Amino acid sequence: MPIVELPFFGPINTASVEEYYESDFQHNSRTVSVDLNFENNTIDEERLLTVKKFLRNIPDWLSRNNRYILDSLDDDDDDTVREYAEYLKEVLEADVLARLIQIDADPEDQIAQIAEKLHLVRIGLYPDGGGQFAVFDYTIGQDIVDYLVVINTDEYGVLEYMTMES
Repeated sequence: MPIVELPFFGPINTASVEEYYESDFQHNSRTVSVDLNFENNTIDEERLLTVKKFLRNIPDWLSRNNRYILDSLDDDDDDTVREYAEYLKEVLEADVLARLIQIDADPEDQIAQIAEKLHLVRIGLYPDGGGQFAVFDYTIGQDIVDYLVVINTDEYGVLEYMTMES
């Protein structure tokens, strides 16, 4: 059976995949977790080659995700990042918030500052699932808040939807 060499994960035998693989990489001086999740114990070689291509293009996807995050601030149909920022402004102690943003800035600038502080902590890939292909988890700090901005994309890095999750 074909074996496909994947960035971060090494060789994967298409005839015998495990349910879960995990690895880490460095991005902007932070450790990012990347996991690969399978529903079945085999996978088509072409599908695994799609995963390989996706993993090789992570820098492109992260750049695109940054645009999605910033663009969402002006999007009346997707208020996820705005909702996340408003939530943080409500629940964080003033001194914690002051370390993140300029408290005396106008509310729109505060929201933009929070959006700019979002950073990637995890990428989850689901190549044989019926739902999203990739899930990107962003936070301002897992030590600060449990909530995440989650970007779900297809195998081409195209936004399917964005949400806030805990």
